[in-house]
Amino acid sequence: MLQISLCSKISLHAADYTLRIETMILQTEFSGASQELSCNLHLYLVAIKECMGSDSLDQFLRLVLHLGNFINTVSECDPL
Repeated sequence: MLQISLCSKISLHAADYTLRIETMILQTEFSGASQELSCNLHLYLVAIKECMGSDSLDQFLRLVLHLGNFINTVSECDPL
């Protein structure tokens, strides 16, 4: 019985070290991934702010909306 408990304690410590090493690796990978994600989010926010403040994009989208409304009106009046 003493040998079984000693073996189980050794295997638990080995598993504990394996878990610790895997955790350290994941922490390192997470740090790099979170920095990359942070940079990407910053770029997206800058792009969104530029789009929100763009007068030419606003004019273009209004033109597309009016064109779509015109096409819908014409197709309702004159079916093919």
